[in-house]
Amino acid sequence: MSNHATASLENKLREKWQEIPATRQDRAFSSDLLNWPDEQLLDYWEECRRQTTTPDVRGWFQDLYKNDFIGLDVADVGPGVGVDGIYFAQHGANLTFVDIVEDNLKLLERICSLKGIKADFYFIDDFFSYHFKKKFDVFLFIGSMINAPFDFTQRQLEALLTFLRPGGKVLMLAYPEERFITSGTKDQAEFAKTTDGERTPWIEWYNDEKIKHLYGPGYNLNWSRNFGKDDIEFNWFELTKLEKDSCQQQAATSTSAEFIQNFPIIHVFDLPTAIASSLTLDTSRLSLNKPFSAWRMQTDDSPILRYLYRHFQPKRHLEFGTWLGEGVTYCLEETEATVWTVNLPFGDASSSYGFYTEDIPDAQRWAEKIGLPVRNSYTSDAIGFIGKAYLEKGYGRRVCQIYADSREWDTSAYPGGFFDSILIDGGHTKEIVISDTHKALPLLRSGGLMLWHDFCPPMYGRNENTREVIEAISAEWDLISTQMAKVFWIYPSWILIGIKK
Repeated sequence: MSNHATASLENKLREKWQEIPATRQDRAFSSDLLNWPDEQLLDYWEECRRQTTTPDVRGWFQDLYKNDFIGLDVADVGPGVGVDGIYFAQHGANLTFVDIVEDNLKLLERICSLKGIKADFYFIDDFFSYHFKKKFDVFLFIGSMINAPFDFTQRQLEALLTFLRPGGKVLMLAYPEERFITSGTKDQAEFAKTTDGERTPWIEWYNDEKIKHLYGPGYNLNWSRNFGKDDIEFNWFELTKLEKDSCQQQAATSTSAEFIQNFPIIHVFDLPTAIASSLTLDTSRLSLNKPFSAWRMQTDDSPILRYLYRHFQPKRHLEFGTWLGEGVTYCLEETEATVWTVNLPFGDASSSYGFYTEDIPDAQRWAEKIGLPVRNSYTSDAIGFIGKAYLEKGYGRRVCQIYADSREWDTSAYPGGFFDSILIDGGHTKEIVISDTHKALPLLRSGGLMLWHDFCPPMYGRNENTREVIEAISAEWDLISTQMAKVFWIYPSWILIGIKK
């Protein structure tokens, strides 16, 4: 784009976006709103909030991030009447409102003053040069980075995001490709008129591929989703700015990095749609903002696993690696299944599976009950403690416990397609995950559920088990992808799911 064309577009953008998004359908000129009395302005702002902060529009992502943003420095770029930024400020975020129109910022400053919100305000006098006084943990682009051609936006983002701290997040709302196609318009200039009015110079649609290209290799696309009317009104992208060492590590392992970057992701909110389930997923039980480094299967993955078993209702379920048997118990409690599970009889010598300090008294009671000596520590993945959870609940009659190295387990007695669901969560070396996958695939029926645990791309460089699982899946991707109708990582979780063709 030439300098003249760039300047012309900048002028058109400033002229257009004096008219800011307000209620669900209406737009208003900030210069007009500034002339309203305080009470009328606040009443109108509240109506804007009421109409747009609904579960199908912005309510879901406000609720998702509100606790995550407490104490963080957040830049809300192109904030409209400030419904999102003010909400996050009310829940403890440190807000800076950023806009290309001075009257928009004056309006927001007045609304914040009336509502008792402390915030900073920054006018963009140059689209490609910024002088913030601090760096930010989060950039919000709620519909503000789709209003110019791709190259213009990419150049603007390169300048803006020098002020995003490594590890910081980008949240971007856009319009999906499906909406553009459905509109029947010939190009994005014509598309803009259908989405944001006659005076709109441009609207760029986005999908995962374009987003990755827009932000480049320094950012990881965590997940995305479509939402709104007909599930194509808007789409959402969450990205993380990579640490320098993460970038270097990805460069050193380019094959795995590329595999992770292009791996299909489904947000847990969209899991029912992805598996065509009519069952309701209780989102109140989900760990939506917990760091992956603090994740535990028993508390954080369990609601998802239970939901999957409840939907698929397997009659015969196979698990590689039971440990205490809590995962088996989820399946037994949600279904009428009989479960087969394969474990090393005397534990994994390469690992040190034990009990958390707070769980030692319970382990001692169990040891005494089954005739083991009472000690201050136990190997929790060996005979005596394998399956403790399902045995305590009286489910042992529905479990076929196999003691063997899974690599040496003879599956010839089981006909093809014998199992309805399979979970691979045994040895976490690349070699064992590959072996377990090769044994599992022929045993799973068509339409059956395959699960791999400890698959979590953001933890690839931080967790040895995760790295080995991901590298195993990457190495066998041609085999897996040809046998599965669907394969995707559930975000946020440590669960990879496949549904067999």
